Amino acid sequence: TPTLSVAEIYDDNLFSTPTRRRRDMISRVSPALEAGYRSAPLTVLGRYRFDAELYAEHPELNDAQARQEGALELQSRPTPTLRLALSGAFWETQTANELNVATGLIVGRTRAQRVSLGTAAGWRLGPRTEVTAEAEAADDELTGGVSTRSYAAGARVERELTARDAG
Repeated sequence: TPTLSVAEIYDDNLFSTPTRRRRDMISRVSPALEAGYRSAPLTVLGRYRFDAELYAEHPELNDAQARQEGALELQSRPTPTLRLALSGAFWETQTANELNVATGLIVGRTRAQRVSLGTAAGWRLGPRTEVTAEAEAADDELTGGVSTRSYAAGARVERELTARDAG
């Protein structure tokens, strides 16, 4: 499935500085492609997107690949009660704080990359209850050699309460 998004963005602090704030209007064009295969025992999904940006007042920031993202997801149901999943993603941006939305950490305007790998397993315990365990690892690298590695793991139990509600 090909898609194309066009956006006009106003940024009142391009360089994420407390003083001498610079503002600009940014025109963004984002082509994307998603492809996949879905069946009962196997699902494979892949997607790729990039953003081209044009700055009205700061043409030195114009970038044909201001950010790009690629991902691959695999899911298998080897038995009716077992679900296995594996996912991988790559993200690159010229604005590193986009990778730190959850933490709010702002490092200004510098190129950054994230590579992540995740896995999950779900077991259906009955017609309305499933237990899932998940794990993910991510490597972030900023231009200049700063890098971090993070790990996350979790588990959940989900029960269908009605045909439309789950808890």
